[in-house]
Amino acid sequence: MTPVSLMNTLKQFLEEKTTEMILGPDRLRPNVYLVDLPPRAAGEYEELTDIPATPSDRDERWPFIIITWGESDDESVRESQIGMVFGCHGSGQLGYMDLLHLMEFVRIKLLKETYEGWPCRIERPLSMGLHDEQADPYWTGWMTTTWVTPTIEEEVWKDVYGR
Repeated sequence: MTPVSLMNTLKQFLEEKTTEMILGPDRLRPNVYLVDLPPRAAGEYEELTDIPATPSDRDERWPFIIITWGESDDESVRESQIGMVFGCHGSGQLGYMDLLHLMEFVRIKLLKETYEGWPCRIERPLSMGLHDEQADPYWTGWMTTTWVTPTIEEEVWKDVYGR
């Protein structure tokens, strides 16, 4: 399984597992993205920025989970680090608790359930935390996971040394 196929499989898995979640003041399910947040939808205002025009303008990308690749090592097995960034919108304690709930929900699903057809498995330890600086009402956290997959077996070279 390549890092790309692992990321796509994780995206599908997280989308399925979070369909019933409701987060934030607007009671939304989390969006799951690969690599980065997509651009915002064009608003009704002149200048396009990542900052809402008014506090009541909702950023349609939140809440979210972003899946990223970190690095891979090949020895007897291949270990790939996959990172996740989480974001929730909500004022004060409510936003903080939604973020913590989303992160813990994903941690439990990854450690508890086996996704049928995966040629890989998650390894412990799994690390997670909140970013040092938070911009209330936007809360973010991170998770780092390690996945073990079979490595490539070297094939015998034909006719390398002659016959």
